[in-house]
Amino acid sequence: MPQNSVFGPGGNVLAAFPAIRPLRGASTLKAGGRVVRSVWHLTGSPPERFRETETMNAPLIRRETQRGDAYRDEAGETLPGFLRAGSLGGTSGVAMPVLLRGRGAHVIDADGNEYIDYVLARGALPLGHADDRVTAAVTKASTKGIHPESAVDLALRLAELLAVRLPGMRQVRWTATPTEARLVAEATARGHTKRELILDLDALRENGSTAPNTVVIESNRFEDLRDYLRNHAGRVAGIVIEPFRLRHGMIPWPAGYLSSLRSLCREHGILLIFDESLTGLHVPPSQRAQRIGIEPDLVILGPSLGGGLPLAACVATGTHRLDVSSSVPALLGVPLAAGVAVLQAANDPEFDDTLGTLADRLDAGFCDVADRLGMAPFHNRTGPIFRVQPEGVRDRAVFARFHQAMLDRGILLPPSPAEPWFLSLAHTPEMIDRTAEALREALTNP
Repeated sequence: MPQNSVFGPGGNVLAAFPAIRPLRGASTLKAGGRVVRSVWHLTGSPPERFRETETMNAPLIRRETQRGDAYRDEAGETLPGFLRAGSLGGTSGVAMPVLLRGRGAHVIDADGNEYIDYVLARGALPLGHADDRVTAAVTKASTKGIHPESAVDLALRLAELLAVRLPGMRQVRWTATPTEARLVAEATARGHTKRELILDLDALRENGSTAPNTVVIESNRFEDLRDYLRNHAGRVAGIVIEPFRLRHGMIPWPAGYLSSLRSLCREHGILLIFDESLTGLHVPPSQRAQRIGIEPDLVILGPSLGGGLPLAACVATGTHRLDVSSSVPALLGVPLAAGVAVLQAANDPEFDDTLGTLADRLDAGFCDVADRLGMAPFHNRTGPIFRVQPEGVRDRAVFARFHQAMLDRGILLPPSPAEPWFLSLAHTPEMIDRTAEALREALTNP
């Protein structure tokens, strides 16, 4: 491990994870006369050793998966769907590692294999895994009891912090999931307009309502939306749209689409609802204002608020009061406490500066890989979030081989080319450089 590993001085993984021990009789692997990595495995029967390679920057390993496979088989019988990798682009055929531990930007699977994580619970971990600030806040809150009303101080403090991150916020209703936050948004729109229809402008949104009064419009042509409203505006309560289009490869909406949509909603008395459950805290307020350029009536935020704990929100940015009649369970103090810790960190100017610097470095690394391999640019970016889809890797079988090649080089990617990569405050420049080199090697010799 690197000398400055997140696992402690000298990369001591034992200090971070006592349940992990070195493989009996395992020697440190070396390549070219220097240490590549040490071999660590979870307590149990020692699996086959990693094999040494000539790769220096992105060490190629033969990952042991025996224990992970056993977990997966047992969970398939007892916990249906528990280990199924959610994918925005459908089933990709990728077998994700069975992860048991995480610290910083690293995760370790059931067989002791270590990875740099770019999934980060689908963006829910802007500070990384097991951040000390979040852990301390959760520990303290857990001693206060579990009655929801005992957390009013945390709920108010969290609202104050969110108002700094999201200028224009007037009210917020905390929920456990983005789906619940969407229910609040829909109920608010229906209550305000006395209409029943919700238009969804993103067919891939997994938070989309399945209610019969929701209509999906898949076209990017503003004229199609205007034609629909010409006939049905008197029935439409709200329009839900993902402004940054993370689920559509971050391909921007056509020029002028969002501003025209804002005007159209005002013309017909329709509430405009932004689904930012994936972008969450990752996009700096300045970039958000520059990219979007308009203010919605309601905003749906996702689990990045709670650093991975079940916390989401429906935010009112205009004069509309949020609905309180929808059946959404009251939150307990622990996720709210985690949210306070996360937002305190996110409101520090160094948060956006650091993530921006890391994202610039990864951006440059991707461009360098494309240039060196003679490929067309293969990534889009929104703040510290990336969509990476190299030429020729869109086919399901090819992507599965590419994903495997990155795993073998210690890089954990989302299970589908349609899903974004996320950076966290725990990533380092060295991790970024290693990732770019691993990507070059995987594309050259998967």
